[in-house]
Amino acid sequence: MGPPQTIIQFDTPFSLLVINSKGKIRKVFTPFRAQCINPVGTFNFGEFVLVEKLAFTKDIPILYKINGHWYSHKSFSITINF
Repeated sequence: MGPPQTIIQFDTPFSLLVINSKGKIRKVFTPFRAQCINPVGTFNFGEFVLVEKLAFTKDIPILYKINGHWYSHKSFSITINF
């Protein structure tokens, strides 16, 4: 597993910005792969999913659309190679 990464900003419905521990920023486009780290809906811990689209609300900063349903990004982890 690479260095810790943090999602820093919702960019568009089809991209987000990620920063690594060295301060490098990378734009990630949908669809991208994410791993479930908190069981939610029908997804189990460790299961990989494909994020189709992104959205944000006042209460939840980033939502992932997966299999036609919306989930908080906090239930998933993504790994980006810089």
